[in-house]
Amino acid sequence: MMNNNGAIEGCRNGLMKFCLTLMDSSQPELKHIPYSLLLKVFTSLESGDKMASITRRSAGLPIIVHVLMIAAKKYKQNVLIDDTLDKLYVLASEPIPSDWDQRQDLPAVHALNILKAVFSDSTLSSSLMPLYSKMIILVVESFESPSWAIRNASSQLFSTLILRMFGPKGSGSCLTVVELSAHYPDLPAFLLKKLDDCVVRLDDILHPTLYLVLTILSSLSPSPEDNSLQEEFRKRVSCLLCNPIYSLRELSAFSMVALISIDKTDDWINELIERIPTSIEELSNHNQLHGHLILIEKLLCNRNLKKESSNQIIKKMLSRSWLMSSFVACRLLSLKFCHIVSHLVSMYPCDTTDKDILHGLLKTASDKQQPETLTIGKGLYESSVVDVGVALYRDDTTDLLSFYSQCLTTGSHDIRSSSLKQLQLDLTNNLQLDWMTIETCLWKLLSKETNHLNMKMILILLCDIGLKNKSCVGIDVTVLRSLYNHDRSLLHHLLPVEGRLISCLLNTSPETINSKEICDWCRHVENSSNRDENEDIRLAATKCLLLAGDVILNMAAAKKEKSYDNCVVSLLEACLQLIDEEDVDVRKMATSFISQICSQKTKGHHINSNYCIQLLLEYICDNFYWSEAVYKYLTKKLYQYGLLRKSLLSTQDQRNQVLFEHDEDSIFAERILRCLDYHKTLEMMGKRKYESEKGCVKFTVDDINNINKEITENLPDLLNSIKDSCVISSTSVTSVMSSLTGLILLSDIIGQQMLNSPTGTEETIKHLKYSIQSLFKSSHLHPWFKHLQDTVEDVIDT
Repeated sequence: MMNNNGAIEGCRNGLMKFCLTLMDSSQPELKHIPYSLLLKVFTSLESGDKMASITRRSAGLPIIVHVLMIAAKKYKQNVLIDDTLDKLYVLASEPIPSDWDQRQDLPAVHALNILKAVFSDSTLSSSLMPLYSKMIILVVESFESPSWAIRNASSQLFSTLILRMFGPKGSGSCLTVVELSAHYPDLPAFLLKKLDDCVVRLDDILHPTLYLVLTILSSLSPSPEDNSLQEEFRKRVSCLLCNPIYSLRELSAFSMVALISIDKTDDWINELIERIPTSIEELSNHNQLHGHLILIEKLLCNRNLKKESSNQIIKKMLSRSWLMSSFVACRLLSLKFCHIVSHLVSMYPCDTTDKDILHGLLKTASDKQQPETLTIGKGLYESSVVDVGVALYRDDTTDLLSFYSQCLTTGSHDIRSSSLKQLQLDLTNNLQLDWMTIETCLWKLLSKETNHLNMKMILILLCDIGLKNKSCVGIDVTVLRSLYNHDRSLLHHLLPVEGRLISCLLNTSPETINSKEICDWCRHVENSSNRDENEDIRLAATKCLLLAGDVILNMAAAKKEKSYDNCVVSLLEACLQLIDEEDVDVRKMATSFISQICSQKTKGHHINSNYCIQLLLEYICDNFYWSEAVYKYLTKKLYQYGLLRKSLLSTQDQRNQVLFEHDEDSIFAERILRCLDYHKTLEMMGKRKYESEKGCVKFTVDDINNINKEITENLPDLLNSIKDSCVISSTSVTSVMSSLTGLILLSDIIGQQMLNSPTGTEETIKHLKYSIQSLFKSSHLHPWFKHLQDTVEDVIDT
């Protein structure tokens, strides 16, 4: 038997065509072949041969039977389909033999796997629908088997049947209990019997079939009106709300929502609230109370209350406010209480009295100077307290601001953490809060906070507030520098906040900050933009650019001082790295920075990275043509010595050849187009410098010699690798093409500057000219390089 799933699936279409052709044949012996194939499958299964393939889902057997049934369906061989399903049902129902082994498959396992494949096909659904009830009963019974393989196969078949009966999860099933009884008459009685068995044995908490039964009931839709069948189910399921297993209480609550008619929603919620003890002294069963609270929550989330009863329900729930007191040992109860109250307050109006009660509860819950003793569900409960406060004060930003201020000063780090997350959400949603006051609170909290995650969230918030509003109010330099010196792990979160500080100081009091501090910060930003760093660090680098990059660049352009050259180069390198980022969020923010410094030129193209790079290079040319450091930086971006040798070696090493690399081998590859952009910018910068200062960038004799050396040392290997090829050669590979293009263009730039330089000599130009001409003499170069001669004609024709 084949065990490779890919190979098996690959045979499906061929087998399908084979079977369809045979069934359509007029010759009886050919037409009988598919039937004999099916007979052999069942003979093999019924023989009891033991096969160790429990992880292969019966390998190719389900595909064979499935294909034969599809072919039979097409030719209306309904008898064959019915007989096959009957045989599979019998095999799946067989009891386990006394000598069974967990390491070997049983015939029942194969039968269940085959049934799963068959019932997964929607084209067979019309023929299979009458069998859903029968198969559900089979699966539920099989789930009690001691064999793991049978239980595993049963669970897969069960999920397929549920999908066919009720549709995808969340699609809104319209099948009620009454309709379930009409479509599948045997199913309700069977489900009631299974529930009876579980309810009778409540002390035995392990009921494997209970999950399946409750999953079926929870998939139903509520009826508009109550009926006797629903009541029968409710009597049994309500007893399971006190089950010690948390997930079963949740599943029971979902089932009860489906079994409670829509017209009885308010009555049931009122009755459930009445069952909640009015004081902690009356509490006798934590699980039962938790089950009732879950059911109330699910009903509120899935139903709408009547206007006349909503206020009464709110008051009844608030009368059980002891659930938020410090005497409650299990905070899971307090958590559900907060969820219910939060939903009620956010969805329905409450009067002043109720608000005052909630205000007192929230003040008590959030006013903790010392952390509570660790209890079950404590962190989740304290987070839900913040949710209640946000729901209560959402319409009054003054009260909401006061609530946040109280939460940020509490002794519970869970409340502080939840408040910070909620503030981040409010900032993202542009909620109109007094963010300057929030910022002041955050700086105070930052100076005292000990929880590392909270410190990170505070710094992220301070950064994002700065992105929304570049004000200088509230920035605490002392706290910032203290953190900078003592906790280096927060460096990439501190950088954007420090960028806010630098931006503010440069705009208000530039004499208080020196160029060394600015250059150190810019160097950190450049390091953070490195592709080897993780996404969060690179995202922090883009925020740095947005917060202070434009201020620093504009200041450096205005002062034209060499002390700021390193700052400019670091910021340009960071920007060029981030704009080539694969992550969409990082790249989008990087292009927004370019849009920020070139606001008059973007014209709606602020998210087009290639267009923004051209704008950035234009900005460099217009503002930093005078800077030799920026000019030399761009020459290194155009070409770095040794790059051609490295690219040639990589083409010779077969291990470096990547699958589908040829898709990028084009003269339109970004690396080559970027070289042309750098070349154009360097040309313009050289002209601007010559026109304004009557000078040029000075290249040393070593620079010329290095260019000559690069060409003369690599030319023999390059020509040797392409001598027996025509167009497709090593010069067609992107890495070689881009590095060689960069080398030629750099030669052109150096040649132009030597021509404009009064110290230039004919000898140095002659060597440069000879090196370039010797390269272009080869007839086996890629046609692109012939085209490139037009770009460097100033050197060739000098």
